Amino acid sequence: MLAEWVHDDHLVLVKNPKYYDANSVHLDKVYCYMVIEASTALAMYEAGELDVLRDPPTAQMDRIKTDPVLSKELHRSPRLGTYFFGFNCTKPPFDNPLVRKAFAAAIDRQALVDYILKGGQKPALTFISPGVPGYVGDEGIGIPYDPEMARKYLADAGYPNGQGFPEVTLMFNTSELHRAVAEFAQQCWQKVLNVKVNLANQEWKVYLQTLQQDAPQIFRLGWMASYPDGYDYLKRNFDSRTPENYARYRNPEFDEAVDMLERITNPEERMQWFRKAETLLCQVDCALIPLYYYTMVELTKSYVIRDYYATINDVPNFKDWDLLSH
Repeated sequence: MLAEWVHDDHLVLVKNPKYYDANSVHLDKVYCYMVIEASTALAMYEAGELDVLRDPPTAQMDRIKTDPVLSKELHRSPRLGTYFFGFNCTKPPFDNPLVRKAFAAAIDRQALVDYILKGGQKPALTFISPGVPGYVGDEGIGIPYDPEMARKYLADAGYPNGQGFPEVTLMFNTSELHRAVAEFAQQCWQKVLNVKVNLANQEWKVYLQTLQQDAPQIFRLGWMASYPDGYDYLKRNFDSRTPENYARYRNPEFDEAVDMLERITNPEERMQWFRKAETLLCQVDCALIPLYYYTMVELTKSYVIRDYYATINDVPNFKDWDLLSH
């Protein structure tokens, strides 16, 4: 149960005595600290101020993997979610799908995973993540990294070799990780397309307001499964009738596919509509750039007994955790 919540600082959770299996719950209290910068959180972990750290800084991953203590405390496991860049499909020049496709084909997702993230993430071409019904990421749908094709898309859109391309902005919520990903994409677009993209960041609450009121030309977001079905991903983020459709994406065929997913229960028929929806979203219209499927990257002290399997809504199973004497 929630015992205390100090905004932007910490949460305190306590064991619920009315939980039906309360006798099997070992932890009486959990302190959850809110730390903006991952480097600060890692320093706290190494100083013994944190017992568990989720998403350590990517810049420190090489050191963590070779450190005799930290390497044994590092755990990586699947996670039901996708990191992506969305386009505001109503703002020039991204009201042109050819421009969106050029930007998607210019990002080397495998290099992003291998050299920036270093946490075992999987490059993404479609939106619904592995492990969730509706996943079609292994079926050749989407726009892969292809510099030559990226330059052709941009030329066909009227900007050969980036000539005449207007000033555009990629915005992200404040975070070391998000900045690293944004800078990598910025470099890809400069190198492949010869275009300059400005970077901007905002604190999370302000950022959400910006997305709701007037999303920038490119924005970063992630989506974690709220329940085990890909309909959740598609409906909540890109259906034209949904408030969270920050991309202002509009395609009646896509909306129809989402509607059919509401009505049909046969798994094989539903997969056909998932394929159609993902093809429209990530390939034909390219309303977003799926970048990678998340992994759970965590440091956990040796005296913490816990599990590491993927959970809905990305919530830790504290009820199954325990502590050894230390």
